[in-house]
Amino acid sequence: MKYWLIRIACVLALTGCASMPAAPHAAGRAKPSPEPTPKAHAQPHSLLQMDPAFLYLASQAALLNDQPELAARFLAALVVKEPTAVEPRMDLAGIYMQLNQPPLAMQQIDAARKIPGLSRDQRKELDMLHVRALFGSGKVKAAIAALTRLVAAHPDLTSARQILVQWLAGSGRIDEALAAGLKRACPLLREDVVAHQREHAIEVQLPFLQRVAGEFTFVPVALGTIVLAALEELGEAIARVIEQSQEPVLVAASSDMNHYESDSLTRPKDRRAIEKILELDPCGLYETVRQHDISMCGFAAAVTMLFAVKRLGASSAELVSYATSGDVTGDREAVVGYAGVVVR
Repeated sequence: MKYWLIRIACVLALTGCASMPAAPHAAGRAKPSPEPTPKAHAQPHSLLQMDPAFLYLASQAALLNDQPELAARFLAALVVKEPTAVEPRMDLAGIYMQLNQPPLAMQQIDAARKIPGLSRDQRKELDMLHVRALFGSGKVKAAIAALTRLVAAHPDLTSARQILVQWLAGSGRIDEALAAGLKRACPLLREDVVAHQREHAIEVQLPFLQRVAGEFTFVPVALGTIVLAALEELGEAIARVIEQSQEPVLVAASSDMNHYESDSLTRPKDRRAIEKILELDPCGLYETVRQHDISMCGFAAAVTMLFAVKRLGASSAELVSYATSGDVTGDREAVVGYAGVVVR
């Protein structure tokens, strides 16, 4: 059960990658022409002579010293020497994403996927890297489809957490002031790192927000209660904090719809819940989910959101999309429902 706020910041971020200084050249030898972009780093003969363990340690040292291009050179040499090493290719793909070179990242991901004997966790991390590379290349529809398949196959997404945090560093920061104001307004809230350790809902949403909003700050709130009075108290507190904010704040509630029943049973159940959301009826949604045994895992977040937006004066809601996992996988026997609703 999850609920969180996002403050959109009007910041234009200009990023670029400084070129590595040219290596010394022997007397009388002409310097090579600059490499076109994108192109994988050419490996000097001296790097290819180094021990693989040293290359890996050198890459980590370069990262610690904020030298991602140098780290990429060490790792690129390492994967030439050990083409079946999976972890260095994943690290190299992540660095290429950091350097805003998704085509090079995709080359490493594709090569790693062909390595025999991959573990389930390695495949999951490679799938998440693939999603990142698609987003970075501007292939939004393909990225959404890939992310949908990933969520269906790996509901926990625990191993993707570090990747997404690294990707969003600098463009998705915790809004400390907004968080402090919310804690003052609602004494029920507590800082709790453990509550977020295995909670993946926010990580799934952040890439979409990064793509649409660019620079933003946010406050993640995981709900551990379904007591209606507590949800109302939190919703009212959120509204009060937003009313006092000098900047516009987007409220996002994250939840799947009904879980692991047939498509024919899931759709009418979801329709009942969606109707209450479209009516902006938090108490109605609460009762509908409980009375009709709808396994909407984040219904408490949706209820809280509805309490907040009603106080803020919302007057309409629009269903922008609905589907079940069966629409993607073809399996209609055990599906998960998904809906997108915009409230104004």
